[in-house]
Amino acid sequence: MSTKGQIVIPRDLRKMLGLVSGSKFEILTDGKRILLRLLRPSEVKGFQRLIRADEAATKKAKKGAGK
Repeated sequence: MSTKGQIVIPRDLRKMLGLVSGSKFEILTDGKRILLRLLRPSEVKGFQRLIRADEAATKKAKKGAGK
């Protein structure tokens, strides 16, 4: 691991999994092991929709609290 906390995924694994620069991962742990799970574009888009909805709800709640 680098001093920035970065790790290298070997080229053969990247090729086998179809990983490219910008691939997104979910990071899971059980306290002893780390699992990187590749997120497909549809999962990333779904997550982005959740974030936008949450931001809109937060903005609406703050606006309502200011009345």
